[in-house]
Amino acid sequence: MKNLLPSGIFFMCLFLIVCSTMKGQNVGVSENGNVPDPTALLDVYSKEKGVLIPRMAEADKGGITNPAEGLLIYNTDSKSFQYFNGLTWINVTHSGIVNSNGANGKIAKFFSPWGLSPSMLSEDPGKGIALRVNPAYIPPDPSAIFDANSNNQGVLVPRMASSSRTAIASPAIGLLVFDTTTSSFWFFSNTGWKEVGQGSGGVGWIVNGADIHNSNAGEVGINMDSPTAQLHVFHEDISKDLLILEGRESGLKFDDNSMIFYDANDETHYLERIGKDLFFSNTVKNENGNIYIGGNLLNMIGKQVTIGDFGTQPATNFKLSVKGNIICEELVVENYGNWPDYVFGPDYQLLDLKDLKAYIEKHQHLPNIPSAQEVSENGFGVGEINKKLVEKVEELTLYILGLEERLSKLEAKDNIQTKP
Repeated sequence: MKNLLPSGIFFMCLFLIVCSTMKGQNVGVSENGNVPDPTALLDVYSKEKGVLIPRMAEADKGGITNPAEGLLIYNTDSKSFQYFNGLTWINVTHSGIVNSNGANGKIAKFFSPWGLSPSMLSEDPGKGIALRVNPAYIPPDPSAIFDANSNNQGVLVPRMASSSRTAIASPAIGLLVFDTTTSSFWFFSNTGWKEVGQGSGGVGWIVNGADIHNSNAGEVGINMDSPTAQLHVFHEDISKDLLILEGRESGLKFDDNSMIFYDANDETHYLERIGKDLFFSNTVKNENGNIYIGGNLLNMIGKQVTIGDFGTQPATNFKLSVKGNIICEELVVENYGNWPDYVFGPDYQLLDLKDLKAYIEKHQHLPNIPSAQEVSENGFGVGEINKKLVEKVEELTLYILGLEERLSKLEAKDNIQTKP
């Protein structure tokens, strides 16, 4: 009896306490006899102790047959309170710092209150935090301390007017806000507030309808750190084009050593640098192409060059055609064969002066010299006409020498006849 007395007294006292606090359908359990709250069927009060509900492992929980909706337990595996919602077991939202294995010192889990899915905010140890809206769990990227993932929603940062942004006291470096006055993101750097996209200084790119512009007075460098022009492009990969400018009907490309002009009909022209030389070619590199400069004032058509308004057709069979006068200090005709030294050869047939006179009277020009009509219609070659002129000078020399010989003979004969 002595051993049972203390326990019997304890239960009796507990019964008296419970009964003394019952009022209607309210039950109160209290150390000091507090009246239970009228809205509670059971009101437990203590300043030193808590309430223990059934505690069980995940496997034991699964053995509960037909759990009632609202049934509450403590899961010793997940280290969390769970209740049955009529369909499945739900973790009770809490602010404890735990991970999926129940270890302390990790991140808070948020569950179904506010409409969030289980494990919406989760962690991969040593990698980072992942926030998701889509049902499937997506591990956080290992390079991110915070990784937000959604199929149909974004992230909102604090939004405020410019006056509110600039009024922030002692903003931290890296602080990010959305400025509703400028409709752009701003961050705080060690030199003050900067608009996202403007870099370390100056004005960022401005979108105006379908246009985009930048009013900075500095230089833009592509693939280089120190541009020396307003647009400076450095080309390193010769397998790619340096720059393409394309219109509706034609375009212009720059590659490693040439400019390529092309149009909608696949007509292609090349202006190409090879060593110290510059080539213009048509269709295929190094092929001959046409160049027209200044309204046909200087043209290169195939392998022919024209100066002056020849249209698109150079003079036939000539490498250079000039419409107009030419002035130069010296003109040299090289490698001109069959120069008229043959006139002084022993086999050259010099016309008799009587025959020469008859030819001139008939044709009105010297033999082997083009007529005025021929020159008018076809012009004359500088080299060829000089050759013919030299031929006539040499023939004239022979005529003079012949006359000198005849004159000498006559003078000698006259001297003989006049002697006493």
